Amino acid sequence: MREKYKRCCLDRARAVADLGARDEYGRLVGRPFIDTIWRDKRVRAVGSQIVMRPPTETKHEFFVHVLANTLGADWKKAQDERPPEARHPILEWVEAWDDMRRVGGVTMPDRREEGPGVLARPGPAI
Repeated sequence: MREKYKRCCLDRARAVADLGARDEYGRLVGRPFIDTIWRDKRVRAVGSQIVMRPPTETKHEFFVHVLANTLGADWKKAQDERPPEARHPILEWVEAWDDMRRVGGVTMPDRREEGPGVLARPGPAI
């Protein structure tokens, strides 16, 4: 017996089936990355959220920002209180990323705008 769906449920069922879609090489195929410039801000979609960031921010910088804000300031503070060998590897990766950007001369125009929850270590004011 064939189940009957309303149009909205049918579209949702198709979307769930596509979560494991793969290309001809076996790589997972995801949704397209939503990214545009609007009113002098870079607008990106993450899940059901719309995030507005500086227009010069790269995708890599954005992903680190999303990760840092997802984990939050409380997680960062708890990790900072641990001895270095007991800290989560993510903290090491973000600190290495921050050091690389500082040493490489890459400016961080959005540092002041990021607010609480940022994993980056305090550095010189920009």
